[in-house]
Amino acid sequence: MAPEVPAVDVLNRYRREAELADPVITDTPADAALAWWPRDLFGEPHLHTLRDVPLRVITEATAGWS
Repeated sequence: MAPEVPAVDVLNRYRREAELADPVITDTPADAALAWWPRDLFGEPHLHTLRDVPLRVITEATAGWS
């Protein structure tokens, strides 16, 4: 996101993405393999199951909290 995007907009976009992800997370077994990986952006997968994804998001979102 561009630096000039207000924090409230960033949080609203984050919340919207979470709402879209909720049904997928609810309806998919935690040990299911990922159906897709953006190799063009991140190279070979380093996350392998659905469980890995929200754990990574939590880790990144809370990095630096004390």
